[in-house]
Amino acid sequence: MIKRPILLLAFILMVSWPAAPPSDGAPFIELRNLDPTDSTAALGVGHLRLADLSFLKRGDWSRHPDSGAGWIQRLDLPLYNAPGGLPWRSLSRGRLQPATASDEAIAMATVTTAYGYASIPVLEMRADGWFRFGPMQPAPLADGTAWARRQDLDQHFVLEPYGDLLLQHPDPLYFRSARAGSLHPSPGGPVVDRVRGSHDIHPLELRGPWMKVRVIRPAIACDPDPPQQEPRTAVGWIRWRDATGNPTVWFPAKGC
Repeated sequence: MIKRPILLLAFILMVSWPAAPPSDGAPFIELRNLDPTDSTAALGVGHLRLADLSFLKRGDWSRHPDSGAGWIQRLDLPLYNAPGGLPWRSLSRGRLQPATASDEAIAMATVTTAYGYASIPVLEMRADGWFRFGPMQPAPLADGTAWARRQDLDQHFVLEPYGDLLLQHPDPLYFRSARAGSLHPSPGGPVVDRVRGSHDIHPLELRGPWMKVRVIRPAIACDPDPPQQEPRTAVGWIRWRDATGNPTVWFPAKGC
């Protein structure tokens, strides 16, 4: 059976920054990692991350300054209230700049996208380079989000749609909701099977909101014990994202 992601205290501490304000008066941002096993959590349509994650393959990755969410301290990103709108403030070296007298509890969401690594969830990506992320507090928008521009990111950072992340992920996926997932013979076709209980999902192809997958039941990839029944394999299409663009599938945060 797949062990669903559990946010260990050690990892939470690793992606959290100290709350005490530095000498310039601007407090560090407190990072709050979203739980992908909560199907109501808005993970967005993609994520902002470092372009080079090769350090995660090293034996000493946990001591690397970019591990967890440490890489966010390298960001220097102007924030706006709308695409082409007024500048608000900047996310700079783990702080909001310029500092204000009301900056007492600054927080921003992250999401685990690799073992030992957290990204910034992006809720909207536009073809003209503007993207919206959050939630964060405070924020220029009433919904707790902010706009930024791809053009303001240097070569060390990349915006990656979740489709690319999930298609290339080395571990099997699982449905985020406890309710049964639907398997279809083609995108938009009739339901031919329900995926419930223990399962592995191996992505094969993307076509818009649809993903061609190979489903194995019961799960075998992350379970050290042999299954009590012979695994069954089925190939078909699933809706990998819902009407809002939120992914319906994810992967074990701790890997297999």
